[in-house]
Order: sequence, then C-alpha cells, then structure tokens
Amino acid sequence: MINSNLLDTLQKDALDVAIVYSGNPCQLALAHVLAVPVIYYDLEGLSDETVVASNSPLNLDIPPSKCFLPEVNFLHSLSRIRNGICYMKEYLVQSGIPPISRLISKRYRQLDDPISTIFKEFPLTTSLLRSSSFFFANTDPLLEFPRALSPRVIPVGGLHIDVPKPLFAPWNTSIESAEEGLIVVSLGTQVNQAEMKESQVKAILGALSRLTKYRIYWRIGHKVELKGVKEEDVPDHINLTAFIPQNDLLG
Repeated sequence: MINSNLLDTLQKDALDVAIVYSGNPCQLALAHVLAVPVIYYDLEGLSDETVVASNSPLNLDIPPSKCFLPEVNFLHSLSRIRNGICYMKEYLVQSGIPPISRLISKRYRQLDDPISTIFKEFPLTTSLLRSSSFFFANTDPLLEFPRALSPRVIPVGGLHIDVPKPLFAPWNTSIESAEEGLIVVSLGTQVNQAEMKESQVKAILGALSRLTKYRIYWRIGHKVELKGVKEEDVPDHINLTAFIPQNDLLG
C-alpha cells in the first residue's frame, strides 16, 4: 500500500483525522505517512492494549482483559500479583524493545514485526499506537470496573448502532399483545446455539418458560432447533427464530 497510488489519492483528499481499528498496524503506518492525527478505535472494548497505550493509571485490583495465567479468587494478594504480571506483559510488548516484544507477543510477531523488517527506518507501530490523539473504546462505563482513565480514552459503546426503525408485522403485533413487555435472548452471531448441551438448553428454556407475561424472542442462529426440544415443548410466549431486528426491538 505504501508504494501504490493509494497514498497519492488519500493525500489529495486532505484528511483531517484517521480512525484506525485495533489490530491493524498497517493503518497506523498509513496515518503516520499521511501525517494526520489518529483516533485508535478499540473494537474489543477497554483492552489492556488501550489501557497501557493511553497511559491510564494501573489498578491491580482490576483484572486484565487477557491473561495467560489462571484466575486466583481465594487470595487477594495473589490475584493482584497475577494481574500485575499480565499487565506487565502488555507494557513489555509496547516497550519499544523489538527483541522483547517479539519474544512474548504473537501479535507483534505476526503484525508489527514484518512491518519493521520491511521498513527498517519506520517508527515502531507500538510507538505510533501510543502517540494516538484519542482512544475510542467500544464499551460503556456501566459494563466496566470503576477505574481512572486517561482523558484520551473515550467510551463509545453503541456508536455503530443505527437509529431504530418502526417495527413491521408480526413483530409489532406480538409485542403489543405482551402484558409486561419484551425480552430478547441472543448469545451473539459467533455462537452456534444449536450445539448447546441438552442440559443447558433445558435450563434456559425452563427459566424463560416461567416468564409468561412477556413476549420472548430467542435467536438461535440459522438452524432453528435445540437439542432435546420439540416444537410443541416451546410455550406460546416464546418465539425461536433465526433472525430478529435486534436494533429495532431494543430501540
């Protein structure tokens, strides 16, 4: 990309700012060449990478977003030591010392290191990351531990969500008939709920079956079936579906 006409095109556009998604050091490199301010968008929420790169105060009582060590729940001091070790790993990755970063970080070896190898005079991408003007975190303070953050960190959870649109039939009519309101059950697009254990399915279905005053939409993926559950076993107030207009329902 550096040697293509992409840079010429971008320079003609006279960009004011570049929003760079996490996990893409190539975009950091392009923004550096274009000499435009960078907003780093942490898609994973408030990750250790963002906490360290933004120089936010370290709180060992808060567990890191990723850690190679098992959780310690029985002794507070050991839990803090465990958290500190995992935070230290991210500090070392961003230390600006390539041999150390290469040794302890698969991400660095696969993404950052090749850029440094090809463009030897180029700044380290970890240095470019730390120099970002702002850090957008795809999260909400209500979902995070109470903690002090750098003024450069801005929670923007829900920024990608569109304005809700009016519901169409049968969604609008079935919701209006619900006495207490609506419940949406969705475990995300990456989870194949058809592969859940029968015991898990029956536990969830059993709990939802008691909420008879609500209209419940349970999105279970493209395969509308659950282990050990027949269609006639599902109460009338529960709809198993492959699709829900989730944004419009929750809006």
